[in-house]
Amino acid sequence: KPVLPAFAGFLPPAFVQKHPEAKVTQSADWNNFPGEYGFVYLLESVDPMFQTIGKAFIEEQTKLYSTDNIYQCDTYNEMNP
Repeated sequence: KPVLPAFAGFLPPAFVQKHPEAKVTQSADWNNFPGEYGFVYLLESVDPMFQTIGKAFIEEQTKLYSTDNIYQCDTYNEMNP
């Protein structure tokens, strides 16, 4: 079985525009990609929406793949802290 992703907090710009109250940060330059690809939004884990979105994400995956899986969750490990 494949290792499935969990919700790490990545958000599209449209989410940030729709939810300006969300606690988000913009990532540092990722691997020298142009801004539209290298600077992504991350929902802070302390924001209540993080748990809501994460739970919904896993629930949908469970419907598709059952619960007998391994999950991984990280931000880009290529970034400088």
